[in-house]
Amino acid sequence: MEKNKNMIKHCIFDFDGTLVSSMDVVVWGMKTVLTEFLDREITEQELVENFDADIGLIFDAFKVTDHNDRNNVLLHWRKVTCPTKIKYPLFEGVRQMLENLNKQNYELHLWTARDRRTTLAILESLGLQNCFKNIWTSSDGPIKPHPYGIQKMLGKELKQPRKHQMIMVGDSHMDVWAAKNANIPSIGVHWCPVSSSTNLRKQGASYLASSVAECEEIIHQHFQGKRRHV
Repeated sequence: MEKNKNMIKHCIFDFDGTLVSSMDVVVWGMKTVLTEFLDREITEQELVENFDADIGLIFDAFKVTDHNDRNNVLLHWRKVTCPTKIKYPLFEGVRQMLENLNKQNYELHLWTARDRRTTLAILESLGLQNCFKNIWTSSDGPIKPHPYGIQKMLGKELKQPRKHQMIMVGDSHMDVWAAKNANIPSIGVHWCPVSSSTNLRKQGASYLASSVAECEEIIHQHFQGKRRHV
């Protein structure tokens, strides 16, 4: 059924840690490539302690400062964690939430720091390649917290006085900052093991959700004007 453009509610979702349970793969892959690059054993604990949604801060922690070195490490990480070799499962309840929202006049968008090729490969492996109206990746332009991704996906809508019809959903401070930079509300979700409700609240998330079911409820209540910000 064609959606009524005057009633469309836009939900912008982060990918890793929000929809896809990929933390184990991300940590293992980065541990593997940094161990090889630095020529010393990087422990999982060491990497987790220095983990951040901003990969630049991970490089800083391990003193990978050269721009070319960073690019090479990142390219190697993408090969090591290639979705044709490794499965990326959805968090429990995510598929049903996305199906429900798509049926209820919500327009879904995906905004990720992953490159486009691997993002599309993961979506296809999950059967979600047609779930999102727009997909913005690191291959397409500036990454979060720069608001460019939202601006390109929802440029015309952002210029209208209807920002209550948009919300960002993500598990990290980068998602919260990006939403704030685009001047739209956000839901900070913390069902991923490395996500912290305390940190998300501190960074300014409009709402907090500890489960997928709670997130879906908040989305509905937000657009109905029934939910107060934290």
